[in-house]
Amino acid sequence: MDSKKEMEKELESELVIRFQDCDPFGHLNNAKYLDYFFNARADQTLLYYGWSPLKLSQEFNAHWVVTNHQISYLRPAMFGETVLVKTALIFFDHNSITTECQMLDKEKTQLKAMIWTTLRNVSMQTGKSVDHSEKLNELLSNMIIPDTHYTPLGYYDRLQKLKDYYKSLSAKG
Repeated sequence: MDSKKEMEKELESELVIRFQDCDPFGHLNNAKYLDYFFNARADQTLLYYGWSPLKLSQEFNAHWVVTNHQISYLRPAMFGETVLVKTALIFFDHNSITTECQMLDKEKTQLKAMIWTTLRNVSMQTGKSVDHSEKLNELLSNMIIPDTHYTPLGYYDRLQKLKDYYKSLSAKG
């Protein structure tokens, strides 16, 4: 992959909420949001960038494990509903990355859920944290979205900004 070319930073795709993932009221089960977010990100990176998480791990010797989730459920996703999932890299440092995933209604006017997931790069041999390679840092620099102003404690500030933004869109339509 040519990491110098301009990369799409905010990826999105539509998903349909499946029956087996819902509770008796037709709401997407809370635990299933993680599956929808992770699968959307994996599908999107394949579609937009041409690589899967496994290919990325092999090419860059990056083996990430989840260290933290911050998730908010704002509006239910319902059985049979088509939702839009947006994902983006919002932070990285020498050995970790944080992605943001948003689940929206199909019209992109209502935020249903948001998650920040932080992953740490670990050695396959020792299981201990290791630094990203220079090549991987260059790739991550091209993927990160600008102006998120990530701080580990900034989740709720970001959530409020998104809620306000989608509320203003909803009021216009």
